[in-house]
Amino acid sequence: MKKILLFLSILVSTGVHAFIYQAKVLRKYNSELGTYQYVFGLGDFHDKKNSANAEQRAHIEALLHAQGHEQCKIVVEDLTSANNLGNTGCGNFSIQSTGGFLGGLAHNCKDSGFDVDNVEYRYCRVAALGPVLNNPEKDVNTIVSATQTSVNELAQEVIATLAHVEEFHDGQQAHKEYKKCIKEVKPQLKKLKFNKQLQATVAQYLLKNSKPTNRADFLQNLFTFDSALLDIKFMHAVLNTQKPNVFVFAGGAHVDRMSTMLQNIGYEVVHDSDVQVSQEFDLKKCIGSNIVDGAYCLKPEPIGLDFFDHFL
Repeated sequence: MKKILLFLSILVSTGVHAFIYQAKVLRKYNSELGTYQYVFGLGDFHDKKNSANAEQRAHIEALLHAQGHEQCKIVVEDLTSANNLGNTGCGNFSIQSTGGFLGGLAHNCKDSGFDVDNVEYRYCRVAALGPVLNNPEKDVNTIVSATQTSVNELAQEVIATLAHVEEFHDGQQAHKEYKKCIKEVKPQLKKLKFNKQLQATVAQYLLKNSKPTNRADFLQNLFTFDSALLDIKFMHAVLNTQKPNVFVFAGGAHVDRMSTMLQNIGYEVVHDSDVQVSQEFDLKKCIGSNIVDGAYCLKPEPIGLDFFDHFL
């Protein structure tokens, strides 16, 4: 059956339309390489209208090609490309982006010969819940992806990923970090009571477990409750490559968490950009962001990418 393409303009922590607002650079001496391995953690923020999307994408692509395939490992969460397991969507639904920094980055880099890990796995969740988040005024029963995706499909994405990361063997120190992340996720998964409503549609699940007044917060939690599993996958990708330069494109919270975890096992931070923020008073542009005093949200500003010149 032909897949239905979902064109999602605003997603929580998925970076389909995103510019880089944060950069952390870490390094650790690699005795096998005989030099330092550098990890570039690049935090993205969704804003499809910002001109920095195209500018930064062009800058990054030029930089990667200048370094060459042998020097670079790319790790990304890209819903618009196949992940490491070959998944590209959910049932009859796939996710397309109409532009932006990260949309299709994994696919394009693979086609160009780069070593790429796309650690994304939340295709069903984003396909089913993204349109609900983007259209809060609509009855969830009128949103096709929410009525044709089951709770079981959402649950299996998380359960399979939990089983996958529990098989990682990256050393005792890394295992301690992974164990802390997994310990965060399992209780949250239990609280969502997926196992008691597996046969329900996502629309039915939302109507039973949330109200219009708290649905935005409920959706926010559904999108992010297992984000620590992505943190594990980012770190695992870094620890399992001998490439001297690793580029990690992810939400800012993932960059922060990965950075902390890597520091705990011996990496040092050699660059940490200042995050500049501005106030956005048009609340329609604040979907997915925390609202302050019911009046505005804080949105980060794009950063310059000239810091790369110090390391590459």
